[in-house]
Amino acid sequence: MIETSRALVKTGRLSREAARFTVDLMNRAAPDADVPVAEIHRAFRRAWPGVRDAKDLHVAACALVVAEAGSSSGPVCLITKNTKDFAPKKLAMLGVRQQHPDAFLLDVWERDADRVAAAFAAFRADLPDQPDAGRVLHKLASDGQRRTASAMLVARDAGRAVL
Repeated sequence: MIETSRALVKTGRLSREAARFTVDLMNRAAPDADVPVAEIHRAFRRAWPGVRDAKDLHVAACALVVAEAGSSSGPVCLITKNTKDFAPKKLAMLGVRQQHPDAFLLDVWERDADRVAAAFAAFRADLPDQPDAGRVLHKLASDGQRRTASAMLVARDAGRAVL
């Protein structure tokens, strides 16, 4: 998670303190998600065919390490909006499926809408200004997750989900 923290600070998205806090939350939510740097480095050569831009080699290598470990309960998915820098067919040959965040979130929503709705409501409640669901879903849609936001709005408006 060192890379995550560094990237959040370098891009100006978060302060060092906020990045450390975010990474701590991520570690608690997904304690087995951290991939050791040495394993990533060993996977570089094998992951190289799956990338079109060298700056993303470490991302493909992380996914490959997980895919080769075979410990996941399904296919290993590389969730990214950065589709132009990866080669999805070559990644698939390595056991990694590239997926846009909207497709990933919509799939999770369709499999367990009640659980996603509860997590979404808890997320909103944790925000300092506790915005209404429509505002958060508008932000989600404007970030590229239009189908997911639309499905959630439809469910809310039909009374099938409390967001």
